Amino acid sequence: MLRHFHWWLLFIPLITCIILFKLSVNDFMGWNNYSVFKDQMEMAHPGVLLTFTLIMFLRYYFSRTYLNGWLLAMGISLFCRELHFAGTGTAIYGALAVLFYLAWKNRARMTPLTENRVAFSLFIMVFICYFCSQFLDRGLAKRVGWIILWDFSWELPHASNLEEYLEFLGGTFLLVTPFFLRKEPAEELKPHVPQ
Repeated sequence: MLRHFHWWLLFIPLITCIILFKLSVNDFMGWNNYSVFKDQMEMAHPGVLLTFTLIMFLRYYFSRTYLNGWLLAMGISLFCRELHFAGTGTAIYGALAVLFYLAWKNRARMTPLTENRVAFSLFIMVFICYFCSQFLDRGLAKRVGWIILWDFSWELPHASNLEEYLEFLGGTFLLVTPFFLRKEPAEELKPHVPQ
């Protein structure tokens, strides 16, 4: 599957994070203050996930394909996590585990995604961005810096801005993914042909 991945997409978070870092250092639009950028991202990111969820609801409603239903469930899970109500922080991992188990069991029905090079690459970028954001959020980047610099007071400047942005970018990759999926015939509406 990874041979299908467009590796050049990795440059998008890399270059945009460098740009964001420079803008934060120069206090562009007050971004040197973490809470300013966080407030902007806390409006933008859930909006992106809600838009994706609504698109997938419409696609599933009109097509009834397994993949569209699966992506709808993923959108609902990620959107609920962004609402931050009780249990959503840890429940997302359980929801993702169930979704990926179902995807593995129904691999043939997931082929419109897994065999579409662009859509598959965009979908993988969602998880790369989310993983990198968690790497910053959990303080792992800071601890790696401690080991390299041997300075336990060191912190990555503007790590919070980068973390929030990477979550937003992951949601944006997710939002774009369905637009590259080819239209599949409705599964449940296909007439049964006796053999």
